[in-house]
Amino acid sequence: MEKIPIIVNPFSRKNIKKKGASIDIFKRIGGEMVDVRSTETIEELAAVAEDCKERTVPYLAISGGDGTLHQVISCFIDAYGPAPIPPVVILKDGTMNNVSGTVKLKGGGYSILKRLLGAIETGRGVDTLTRYTMKIEGRYCFLFGTGLTTNVLNAVYEGGKKGIPKVLKVIIKAFGDGIFRPESSSLYRRMKAKVCLNGEDLPSDDLLGILAGTVQDVGMGFRPLNRVMPDEPGFHVIATGVKPVVLARHILTLARGGSFKHPLHYDRHVRNLHIISDRPFEYTMDGDLYSADRELYVETGPAVKLVSV
Repeated sequence: MEKIPIIVNPFSRKNIKKKGASIDIFKRIGGEMVDVRSTETIEELAAVAEDCKERTVPYLAISGGDGTLHQVISCFIDAYGPAPIPPVVILKDGTMNNVSGTVKLKGGGYSILKRLLGAIETGRGVDTLTRYTMKIEGRYCFLFGTGLTTNVLNAVYEGGKKGIPKVLKVIIKAFGDGIFRPESSSLYRRMKAKVCLNGEDLPSDDLLGILAGTVQDVGMGFRPLNRVMPDEPGFHVIATGVKPVVLARHILTLARGGSFKHPLHYDRHVRNLHIISDRPFEYTMDGDLYSADRELYVETGPAVKLVSV
């Protein structure tokens, strides 16, 4: 069997904290079964993807957060297309590890790798879950958002210090602002945009935000995308134009994967999403932030197998 490539993001939270020690630890755990690669640029990552395609590697292990996962699968899908990429082993190790919640991966990267290698060595087999991706401007991801979603992310990233305490602080602020000061809060800055789902225009162009994904978890126990259909191409979209106080009133329902009825709240499984805004806007792909020049098209991407060990 070909060696399993482990793509390490040297700039992820855990890898920076350990000052590069993760690379040596992965090598020590994996021995002759793994090929550890630390990539600092997209060009380096693309070269690794081409090499893995030539060698027909059995799995693709990724050490980093959701942003790293998004960058790696984008390069591998480009290199492998139209063939499927190898089953992906998420070793977490980033600030945000929401996609891994879908396959219920427990522990950190070292323990996940040990379980994978143990399953291979004993011939137990490895379970996988299939999830479609979303394709946006030539990149691929599992979670997308704009409006309220990017406003919250900007607040989390502000000052450069991230982590669970900062995320909790922003969530508490968002809940309080939604009830007591929605008009003046930067978190609830609204967007004017024409939104089209599967070719059908939404009746309202005054929105609070859009969230879409092919995985359920978005962090901190929130599973608003719980109606993802793994066997059907497409993704779950929530686009809402309700007032912040209405959203706050239903936040626990949404967190548990439920929904609520309101003429300005749209909740659907779609194959494509088209946004035309009156001004440039930010959007996120698996936690990474990008800018769109007034128009953006989100479509269903290829399916990817996520390893569960």
